[in-house]
Amino acid sequence: MSLIITVSTSEGIIMASDSRATYDKTDCIDNHSIISHGVHFTNTAYKTFLCDNRIGISTCGSGNIRGKSIASHIENYINNEYSEHDTVEMTAQ
Repeated sequence: MSLIITVSTSEGIIMASDSRATYDKTDCIDNHSIISHGVHFTNTAYKTFLCDNRIGISTCGSGNIRGKSIASHIENYINNEYSEHDTVEMTAQ
């Protein structure tokens, strides 16, 4: 479970999230996959990212895609694909 909080004030937008992540473990025994849920955890996962002064991204759910952390995917997007001229809609796509 993730806790993500976004607050809009007259001064700006505040975004925050927790940093705990839990991971599943998959073992193969006698050609059967056995999944143990929540056996590994960390308290240092990044779930909130700043693209620029206008756009922020928060994540929850799966912590990795194809063996690479979601934080790595988002940081790669921000550093290599995001443009300061992108809109919120373009960033979401």
